[in-house]
Amino acid sequence: MQPQNISALHHLGTIREKMGGDRLSMALENFNEVLELDKTYAPSYNGRGLVWDRFFNFEEAINDFSKAIELDN
Repeated sequence: MQPQNISALHHLGTIREKMGGDRLSMALENFNEVLELDKTYAPSYNGRGLVWDRFFNFEEAINDFSKAIELDN
């Protein structure tokens, strides 16, 4: 997949995360797909962390936020 398509997929996940509700699961799928394609794409770890937070899965959220910080440094 082209880098611009990875970015577009990430942004789709971001939009779905912001919309909330039943779209949160779709956002999680988008972020997971990005991370399957590029394990170093820090913004998708952050986005996925936001989804985990909204699902009250704080342990997974902290793991993803920590990974985003690690990769962004």
